Amino acid sequence: MSNVINLKPNTVSDMIGEPIKQKDNIDQLIVCFIDKDGVFCSKPACYSYVDAVGMVGIMRENLTFMAHNDEFEPIPRR
Repeated sequence: MSNVINLKPNTVSDMIGEPIKQKDNIDQLIVCFIDKDGVFCSKPACYSYVDAVGMVGIMRENLTFMAHNDEFEPIPRR
């Protein structure tokens, strides 16, 4: 997997803060989360549908790669 960097934030706050720190380097972004009520929320900030779908595909492949190599680190449930 080239050109993929896995961020390893310690908390949800770190995860939210990372894009803010990198804002000048981010060209396209997809944000998705599940709120405490169980509602899935997403917002793509992409140039096209094709770019957004491509980014989701890369993320899926990366998550699978991480899981198969014992690199996926789930956060504890609150």
